[in-house]
Amino acid sequence: MDLNDLDPAMRLAISVIKRCLAGEGVELQQKTLRDWQPTPHRCHDNVREWVKLYPKYIHVRGFLVADHRPISNGTLVIAHSVVGAPDGSLNDITPSELDVAYPFVPHTGTNEEFDLIGGSERFMVEVPHLLLNQFLGGGA
Repeated sequence: MDLNDLDPAMRLAISVIKRCLAGEGVELQQKTLRDWQPTPHRCHDNVREWVKLYPKYIHVRGFLVADHRPISNGTLVIAHSVVGAPDGSLNDITPSELDVAYPFVPHTGTNEEFDLIGGSERFMVEVPHLLLNQFLGGGA
């Protein structure tokens, strides 16, 4: 199987995982806000509203990379939005119930490419490890 045989969202997810494994994943700073209450599970809306209120910040789209072994045999690539601060830090303003901090890989393509995953109903793609091993040479 060739990478071009895959669905475009799956190709994007594999490229995000490759970038994460190459060291492009960053740890987000979780921020609690005093003046504003974000809505859980609404990261894109929260960030859009925040940058409208505070224009010195920017909306940064990207993906969380969640390896779910041994629970499942795949890695989730989850569309996520964070706030880029003037100092260059990336801040997650959306409350999370998770005990794990997954690496965040900033999106480097177009909005249309981001929407291959971010515009889907589930906001995520699961890449089976067997498929990853095929395209990453066993590095997954």
